[in-house]
Amino acid sequence: MVLVLAGCNRNYELLGPYALGFDGENVLVAVCEDRVVDRLFMSQATRTGGSVESERIWEARGEASLSAGEWLVVSGSNPGLVNSRMVAPDPGPGVRYNIGINDVPSPYYSASFTIPDDGLAEGDWVSPTGDVRSTPCG
Repeated sequence: MVLVLAGCNRNYELLGPYALGFDGENVLVAVCEDRVVDRLFMSQATRTGGSVESERIWEARGEASLSAGEWLVVSGSNPGLVNSRMVAPDPGPGVRYNIGINDVPSPYYSASFTIPDDGLAEGDWVSPTGDVRSTPCG
């Protein structure tokens, strides 16, 4: 007898349903599934010589209902969210961003992004797997 258990685990770990974009002025985080964001954090890691420096650049709480394809401005003003920490991001080549959205008991989703070696041009979006595209969710 063979017993097969299958399920749908939607608690993403570092490959969450997000995209990181740039509009020429701001770094953006798009949701690729409908989400109610009640808590989030974002860190930025840069390599300097042989060491990596990481800094928490954004923390916010509140309630923001987003449909798939909508985005938040990193460390900016976003309806429904109150920022408790805001540091301007520096999206240079090779910079790594980690984001976590929501908190227990809500589903927790995280994603990690690395800015491509040739940078992120205005209108570009990068996925957690490193794919660059012109739309956030593809």
